[in-house]
Amino acid sequence: GGMGVNKAVWAVAHRIARLIWKVLHQKVHYIEQGPLAMDALAMKRRVARLSRQMRKIGYTIEVKPVAATTA
Repeated sequence: GGMGVNKAVWAVAHRIARLIWKVLHQKVHYIEQGPLAMDALAMKRRVARLSRQMRKIGYTIEVKPVAATTA
């Protein structure tokens, strides 16, 4: 099940193209809503959902805070 990689890439590209069109033609102000805009619970839910989706297609992901890693 799920969406193929090509289909997903085109879906994202289409979304970005629509966003750019809106900004240019309708003078819409665009403010990036990055991870910091999300509350902790929403972030946990998103991570859990993405993790499940990755498992479905045969991958496992390890989630750890960037601050905890020392380079």
